[in-house]
Amino acid sequence: MRLTLSEIAALLPCRRAGGSDPVITGVSIDSRTVRPGDLFFALPGEHGDGHAYVPAALEAGAAAAVVGEGREDLPPGAPLLKTADVPEALRQLASAYRARFTVPVIAITGSNGKTTTKNMIVQLLSGRYRVGGTPGNFNNTIGLPLSICGWDEEIEIGVLEMGTNHFGEIAELCRIARPTHGLITNIGKGHLEYFHDLEGVARAKGELLAWLAPAGTAFLNTDDPLLAGMRTVAATTVTYGSDDHCDVRISDIRMENGFPMVRIQGRMVRVPVPGRFSVMNAAAAAAVAGFFDIPWNDIVSGIEGFVPAGRRMEMVEAGGVTILNDCYNANPTSMIGALSALGQMTSFRRRIAVLGDMAEVGSGSAEEHAMLGPMIQVNGCDAFFALGPEMRRAAETAASGGMKQVFRFDSRERLLAALIDFADEGDILLVKASRSMRMEEITGGLVSHLRKQRGEY
Repeated sequence: MRLTLSEIAALLPCRRAGGSDPVITGVSIDSRTVRPGDLFFALPGEHGDGHAYVPAALEAGAAAAVVGEGREDLPPGAPLLKTADVPEALRQLASAYRARFTVPVIAITGSNGKTTTKNMIVQLLSGRYRVGGTPGNFNNTIGLPLSICGWDEEIEIGVLEMGTNHFGEIAELCRIARPTHGLITNIGKGHLEYFHDLEGVARAKGELLAWLAPAGTAFLNTDDPLLAGMRTVAATTVTYGSDDHCDVRISDIRMENGFPMVRIQGRMVRVPVPGRFSVMNAAAAAAVAGFFDIPWNDIVSGIEGFVPAGRRMEMVEAGGVTILNDCYNANPTSMIGALSALGQMTSFRRRIAVLGDMAEVGSGSAEEHAMLGPMIQVNGCDAFFALGPEMRRAAETAASGGMKQVFRFDSRERLLAALIDFADEGDILLVKASRSMRMEEITGGLVSHLRKQRGEY
């Protein structure tokens, strides 16, 4: 981005205050990460008002700030844009900036695997194209606009992630991003508190296909029955899956100590992300890369060289203990997939499930948590550490099913202390829960202790 403040003011419902007209080269909502030339948006929030950080942002090098009307407690003479709705101003700026690009824009949504699939696609396309991606999982009505505003003006393809927890959100994100291509990874039990059932999830994710319907291209996992029925919605659909008629076909899946080997379009590929479910993420990335003319040799080498993002089926080793760090988020579908991956890791001394509550499961929360107890046993876990009032139900069903080493905790501190005493060389631990459970504190604390104990620092 390279626009003057006056050019940005002409794109937004706002008025200028302050005399200078600096050049804006980026946007920010966090005064701690402001870079020189950024336009700082003073967003309201649950834990603080962004207006309180305008002075710090300007001191850190922000060229100007977007603030609410009626705010008189800001640095006098600072270059400001005043508006009635700061978040909406950010969305409108992103939409206006997106309109300057005539390149393909790929939107990725789905219940599970969005970030991993997006990162794989970006890696595969980057060998040939200049790609504008999404940092981390910036996939909501704040994160997606920030992603677009961060695009280099010379990009050749945009790749964006879209998340949702209510109807209409994907449609709103599409209005901002105007994707030309879209991919839905799967339909799983995510945000059931709002969507109620799998059909509701499919309807919410399907808003992407409705946007693409006039002329766009969809990439669909037709092994998912709810997605297979959507193959005629978009103008063009590229299918991937195990059916003989898929455009990108997978076959001969086998697991090697938790990691999948799969034949994609006749080529054997080792997917470096644990779990059978990772096969479909790799197939999705291969389908997109092939559509954009990436050679198959490069697709295979790109998938095999892929490194997962932190806290998403990330393998961490410390003091002879391996941690399968998947604590970024959880829903019933992803929890079962992660437990299955743990069960397939047969070379370890003990397999230990460390699980916290799944949020936003709705009225079926008790049942969805309770059914995890038998799943933990089926997948050969030697011990189960449960955190939170909902995961207690899984502990109860595991114990009633005959599992001996089941431990229940109401605090992260007590859970961590127990794990420090329990974990030993040769063990593998799966750490997973919804984001609100902050299980990264468990992973970080355990890794720190084990490394200090072994002098690995």
